[in-house]
Amino acid sequence: ARALENPGKLYFYNNFIFVNERYKGLHIIDNSNTSAPNTIGFISIPGNIDLTVKDDVLYANSYLDLLAIDITTPTEVNLVKRSESVFPSLGEDPTAGSLVYFDEVRTTEIVSCHEFDNIFRNDDMIFLSNGGFMQSSEVIFDNNSSSGSGTGQGGSMARFTIVGDYMYAVDNQKLNVFDIQDVNNPNKVSEVEIGWNIETIYPYENKLFIGSSNGMFIYDLATPATPTYLSEFTHWEGCDPVVVDGDYAYLTLRGGNLCGQDESVLEVIDIKDKTTPTLKARYELKNPYGLGVKGNKLFVCDGTSGLKLFNKENPLN
Repeated sequence: ARALENPGKLYFYNNFIFVNERYKGLHIIDNSNTSAPNTIGFISIPGNIDLTVKDDVLYANSYLDLLAIDITTPTEVNLVKRSESVFPSLGEDPTAGSLVYFDEVRTTEIVSCHEFDNIFRNDDMIFLSNGGFMQSSEVIFDNNSSSGSGTGQGGSMARFTIVGDYMYAVDNQKLNVFDIQDVNNPNKVSEVEIGWNIETIYPYENKLFIGSSNGMFIYDLATPATPTYLSEFTHWEGCDPVVVDGDYAYLTLRGGNLCGQDESVLEVIDIKDKTTPTLKARYELKNPYGLGVKGNKLFVCDGTSGLKLFNKENPLN
C-alpha cells in the first residue's frame, strides 16, 4: 500500500474500491467497513489511466497495452494476459518508437514589442497532457451498474466499460471493442470510428452514451461486437462527461480551459427517443468535472466550488 498522490479514476467492485494513481497503477481499498476504508495494496501498472472488472478479472491499460489481471485475491494479483499495442499512440517514429505521454508547460521569454502588430494574453495555466485520455474529480456509487452480472461500477469520467461479454474502451476518436467471453483472454474484435476529442463512455440499458468535447453520441448494442450509431446531441466545445438515468441524460460542460468555451454548465437531455436527444434544461456551474446519480439525487463535482447535490425528482427543475 502507498499514499494517494495524483489520483484519477475510481472503480467500485464487490467490497473494494480501485483508485487509479495516474500513470503509476492502482490503489486497492477494502471498503468492507464503509466508515473506515482501508488501503491494502497497490498494483504497479506503468502508464495506467483506466480500468474495469468482470468476474474477478481486472482490465487495465499500460500505455498502449491491455492487461488482464486476476484479482480473486486482491492482495495477491496475477497478470494472466498482456495484449500489446491495442490502443493508439500519440505518434509513431521509425527510430524513436511510440509517443505515449508528454508534459506541457508554459514558458516565458522577453521579446521586443515592435516585432508584433498586436499582442494578447490569456490566463496563466499549466496543462498536463495525458495521452488523449482524460480524468478528473469523480464520484461513483456501487448500485448504479447496468453493465451486467459480475461487473463493478465506474464513474462518469470512465473510458472503459463492460456490457455483457464485451468490453468497450474509447480513445480520442474510436470505440475499441473486446470480446471477453473468456475473461482471461480478451480479444479485440472491432473498432468503430466516432469522431474527434472523445472523452468518456457510460452504459445504460444496452446503449452506450459517449461524451466528446463537442457533444454526446448514442450507440446501440443490439449487435455487441459492432455497436451501431443511433444519434448525437451537439453542443459548444467543452469537457463533457455524461450519466444517464431513466428518460434523461445529465452532462456537464467545463469551459475556461483547453476544452473550449468559457461557460460551464449542467445540461439535462431528454432521451426518451434515443434517435432524437433534446436539450430540456441548463444550469450554470463554476468548474464541473465528474457526476453521478443515486435515486432522486444528482451529484456533481464542481471543481473548486466543491461537491454539489441536486434533487432531480423533477429532472426539468
